[in-house]
Amino acid sequence: MKNLKNLLPISQNEKINFTKNLGVMLKAGLSLDQSLSILSKQSQNHKFKKVILNLQKEVQSGHSLADSLALYPRIFSQFYINMVRVGEEGGIINQIAKELHKQMQKTGRLKSKTKGALIYPAIIIITMIIIGVIMMIAVVPKLLDMLSQFGTQLPWTTKLIIAVSRFLTSRALIIFPAFIALITALIWFFKSRKGKPIWHKIIITCPILGKLSREYNNAMLARNLNSLIESGVPIVEALKTSANTLNNYWYQKSLETAAKKVQTGKSLFEIMKDYPKLYPPMVTEMIEVGEETGQLNELLSHIADYYEEELDQATRNLSVTIEPVLMVFIGGLVTFFALSMLQPMYSILQNVG
Repeated sequence: MKNLKNLLPISQNEKINFTKNLGVMLKAGLSLDQSLSILSKQSQNHKFKKVILNLQKEVQSGHSLADSLALYPRIFSQFYINMVRVGEEGGIINQIAKELHKQMQKTGRLKSKTKGALIYPAIIIITMIIIGVIMMIAVVPKLLDMLSQFGTQLPWTTKLIIAVSRFLTSRALIIFPAFIALITALIWFFKSRKGKPIWHKIIITCPILGKLSREYNNAMLARNLNSLIESGVPIVEALKTSANTLNNYWYQKSLETAAKKVQTGKSLFEIMKDYPKLYPPMVTEMIEVGEETGQLNELLSHIADYYEEELDQATRNLSVTIEPVLMVFIGGLVTFFALSMLQPMYSILQNVG
């Protein structure tokens, strides 16, 4: 059992299929024990099969499904577990499974769109750096040997490229290990308790990525909070659970603070208004209306729909906008390199002529 608890996370698609099929089986009248038995046989993932079989054993021993799922926090989120617990307590586990399936699909699409919008420019930039380093190490030294034979006067741009090339080739054994060590150290630091707030602050404040991050977190917050409240989870517990579903430290801390202040009688609107850089006026104003009219869950659904559409449009626009910018940037670098290396060659040809 201990080894199973330390499994690497199961893929999102496997969990989505598990949730969907569980809801269908329970709705058809199968018991939870029977449903888990069938699902374990259907699973193509050997590790997930073992997890489902252990869930079945826990249920057969008299434990609730929610408590059984809680044994695997790296596989099933707190949001997932709380929703299942609500379903079991209310006798509507099949309906909750259906809602969870919809929620997981929407979350998956949000993550996919956000990552997809950022992967393309990242790949282009990394490729440019690799090609540039190869040119500096393998191509420029050969051109330098040819130019040195003629002793021609070099322009400052060519001298700059030669200086960079000499620096890279002479210190390659030091530079590349040091660069890898630096990147590793930065990744470790930004994942640490002290570094994570700094990194997440950079993310939400930078021009392009910050907008995407804020829209993503507001969409996730509104959607998850809506599902929890609609399922009957108390607002304080819903805020704590929603905090665990968000991927930004500052959003998590704001919701943890909100959960504490709501217990003292303060409204959610008043609390969120204290975080204008995280929650724009539209979010706080709609939450205010929702609290005043008693339709908070409905307005949270509208907020989620709005930001999901905004994120969808933003990711499409990013792809359209960033491609020509990258092409211009790449073209500029190629032109700079070509002119810097061809100009002295042209001078040599003129002198020879």
